[in-house]
Amino acid sequence: MIAIQIKNNTGFSLMEIMIGIAIVGILTGIALPQYQTYVAQTEVIRAVTEAKSLTPIVEMCIEHQYTTVAAGTACQNTFQGSNILVGNGNGIADLSTGEGAPTITINIDFTANISATLGGNATNVLNSSLVSLDRNSNGRWTCTFSGNVKYAPISCPVAAME
Repeated sequence: MIAIQIKNNTGFSLMEIMIGIAIVGILTGIALPQYQTYVAQTEVIRAVTEAKSLTPIVEMCIEHQYTTVAAGTACQNTFQGSNILVGNGNGIADLSTGEGAPTITINIDFTANISATLGGNATNVLNSSLVSLDRNSNGRWTCTFSGNVKYAPISCPVAAME
């Protein structure tokens, strides 16, 4: 008769557990900064998108030869507010507490600017960063970002230092 030895399974050794914890710690140390950068980038993209949503309003104002954004006119700001922006915007009837809006400037030569300042619930590294959309007199819009270059989307590069 063949004797079968049954080995008692005692679980993981302390060394195996420590190695597993070290591996998880290293992966977390690498992943967390990457995730934080990703979150900041998406918030900048969101601010750009929110600012770009106002370009048709500016075009409507210019079409009607308005240089002021005002409620009750063909040049009315319909922005609803954003929790990652700060500032009161202009031509907006009501903003909820903790929300901000971009500021619209239309010049007499029909160049224009839409400026969105990040803050509020945005990632701390973005506080006071500015997304700026500028319209030239030919109707071409360009976007610039005033924050750290690693958070800037391709469509809205960091403004060149003068």
